[in-house]
Amino acid sequence: MGDRVVHVALAAAIVGLVVLTFASEALEPPYSPVAQVDAGFIGKNVHLSGTVESVHRFKGGSLVLTLSEENHSVDVFITQTVAAQLGFTPAERQTIDVIGVVEVYNGRLEVAVEKPETVQVRTDER
Repeated sequence: MGDRVVHVALAAAIVGLVVLTFASEALEPPYSPVAQVDAGFIGKNVHLSGTVESVHRFKGGSLVLTLSEENHSVDVFITQTVAAQLGFTPAERQTIDVIGVVEVYNGRLEVAVEKPETVQVRTDER
């Protein structure tokens, strides 16, 4: 009887991990204002929205967008691979939504985008 309980518990745990793995792909972090992004967010996913104040294009195709909201700003790094897969070309004064991981680069916080579908032009107001 004891072995059977262990096997059922193990099977339930494995099924739970598989379900969580697939569910985590569909979940996105809650919206956070740009002003709230600080060192406590390092290593965490954030969902931001703001106006593109500047776009820096690197020779290799990577981008750094400065995203601002109510007098606060944060840099958003988009790799060459992700930038090539975006369905639009980021431009100044666009309002965009971004989901990415907060990292530190050269002593400054930035949001690193990992997937092209996590950068979208906003067409509505929050």
